[in-house]
Amino acid sequence: MIKINDCELSKTQLLHLINSQQKLKAVKLIKDKTDIGLKDCKDIVDQLESNPNYYDGQSISKTILNYSKTNQKKGSHLIKENSSNKKNLLSLLLILLAFIMLYMYSIK
Repeated sequence: MIKINDCELSKTQLLHLINSQQKLKAVKLIKDKTDIGLKDCKDIVDQLESNPNYYDGQSISKTILNYSKTNQKKGSHLIKENSSNKKNLLSLLLILLAFIMLYMYSIK
């Protein structure tokens, strides 16, 4: 057994997935059970692949991911909900005002 953040995983199951060329499933299993980041999960799988006895008798402590629902990360930018709705509305109103002014100018 491997203990990650007080969550026990079957080491034999992980090694079976790794040895049968299913490393992605092993990473997903660790991620689903422990809720740690993908990089940490991949590092654990890579270490087990290079040395199956790497985590014998060790308890692993990793940072648990906790993303809030109001902030989403897209690319390298953090996007907050409703932050651009006001800007979009203001832009639309300015464009509409410009068209009205052009129409009024053209009928003179």
